[in-house]
Parts: sequence; structure tokens; C-alpha cells
Amino acid sequence: MEKPTTPECSRSEFGRRLRTAIAHKSYSRSPTAIAQEFNARFPHLSVTGHAVRKWLMGEAIPTQDKLVALAEWLDVDPAWLRFGATSVPSISGPTREFSDGIERDIGLLTDDERKVIRVAINAIFSTRKLRGILPA
Repeated sequence: MEKPTTPECSRSEFGRRLRTAIAHKSYSRSPTAIAQEFNARFPHLSVTGHAVRKWLMGEAIPTQDKLVALAEWLDVDPAWLRFGATSVPSISGPTREFSDGIERDIGLLTDDERKVIRVAINAIFSTRKLRGILPA
């Protein structure tokens, strides 16, 4: 039997970390249920049960935008989820500055208030997706 290659190990380790994060949140381990939960929170990034199964089994790693959304949903660090990093250097400030100070304002909100904002953003992306403004 051949030794697994680095990409295979990386996918396998990602799957293990994802299963751990899901177990700590007491979510169903069913790929279909996980996909439904994810899609309810991030309809603009919808996934299939088959894709989730591949993630859980270590056969694939999600795209960066989906990985970040998974990490947000599961309340884990995206770098840990992807790479298993135990410490990540802090990045000061947002990667894109908005002149209206939206990042600062969102940072001042409570967790519940940020959830309301997330719902509004998801609704906007869902509408854009229906109109064909965002790719399906």
C-alpha cells in the first residue's frame, strides 16, 4: 500500500477537523442535514449533500468562500479548519476599506445584532442570485 500524498493527507485532516467541529456543535452528522443547515445560513453559497459528504470523508476541500462560511457557522478559526493551524498572526484591519466605516460599526454590534445583519445580507444575495446577478 502506498503512502498517502500530501494533498490526500491535507484533505483527510480537513475532514477530521470538520467532523470534530460539527460534533462539538451537536449538529447532525448527515451530509444532507449539514448541507441544509449550511444553505439556510448561507443561501448565496449553497452546497449539496454530496459535496458535504466529500468534505467529511476527506475527499475534497471547499472553496475559500465556503470554508470561511463553514468556520463562521461552526465558530472556529478558518485557518484551523483548513490547515490545523494553532495560532495565526493577527491581521490588522479589513482587507478592503469602506469609506462609510461599516466594519467598525458591525464590530460594535452584539452577536444577536450581527446575526440580524447576516440574515439581511443573505437575503440580498438570495435576491441577486434569483435575478441572475450572482452565479448560481
